[in-house]
Amino acid sequence: MMSTISLRDLLLKQRFESKFSRMDLIVRYAFLESLYGVGSYEFCKDLYLKMQLRRAKTLYHRNGKRYDKEFINLANKIKEGGYDEEFPLVANKEGHLINSSHRAACCLYFRIQKPPIKIVDDWQKHLEAKFPKKRSYFYYSRDWFVDNEFSGAELNFIDFKKSQLMIGNNLFFPVIVWSPAYHLYPDIEEEINKEHDIYESYNYEFVTAYECEAFIRKVYEVDDIARSKVDKKVAHILSCKSPLKIRVMYVDLFGSNFRKKTTNKNKTISIQVESLKKKIRNKFSPQITDYVYDIIVHAGDNYEHTDHMIDLLGW
Repeated sequence: MMSTISLRDLLLKQRFESKFSRMDLIVRYAFLESLYGVGSYEFCKDLYLKMQLRRAKTLYHRNGKRYDKEFINLANKIKEGGYDEEFPLVANKEGHLINSSHRAACCLYFRIQKPPIKIVDDWQKHLEAKFPKKRSYFYYSRDWFVDNEFSGAELNFIDFKKSQLMIGNNLFFPVIVWSPAYHLYPDIEEEINKEHDIYESYNYEFVTAYECEAFIRKVYEVDDIARSKVDKKVAHILSCKSPLKIRVMYVDLFGSNFRKKTTNKNKTISIQVESLKKKIRNKFSPQITDYVYDIIVHAGDNYEHTDHMIDLLGW
């Protein structure tokens, strides 16, 4: 069955046991970046070839060309002529790539929107190995790189590139700590970081109370919260004597499971986001003067909310 897939969904489908399972895409992406001028080409090429050697037990593609040369040739073809739809990405019925990871990395790097994808049942036919017995395409998470003795420096580089790619595709949840909890920013960030990776964090300061109020109201435009509750939230946040400043954290919740919202069955909410917000509120609300529900932390329900919040933070 042939269809298309968004770049974000392409990444989201690469999941096994609640983890991102295709860190090989990250290495390929980094190699492409270095090929076209970002980062150390020699380092990224060596990292890529080391991965290929560990995976395939050879440095040579089945056509006889070395992997890096073949990859460069593919990338240049796509750069110059666009994606050839005669060669779709190949995935199982869950959307997990079976092969075509080089093409997938090219789609991510060149921002090929909605690349073609072919969903197949006969996964064995689409792997390079003859008569494979194991669905090895699931197993390229970070653990695979650890097990294959990649160095600490290499692992840190791969982790960093993963965070860049996830941020670039809005594959995270922005968590906002409101100004009444200004004095608790370090403690709240540390608490979140105990269970979840934080890709990036920064303070966002408003010039005026009017600007702060407008931002808060816009945050909740995509939510189904009652207007009266937003009014109450705004009033209490602005009545505090803390600076007009929020803390923003880009939190990795890649393994999120979603449920339908109670009040609006057409919308979904991440169960992990619910748990995170509840934990922060329960732990830190006693340290907020004149605490009113929900004036500590906010996080979007789903990735559509992520898009909305990132648009606002860019205003």
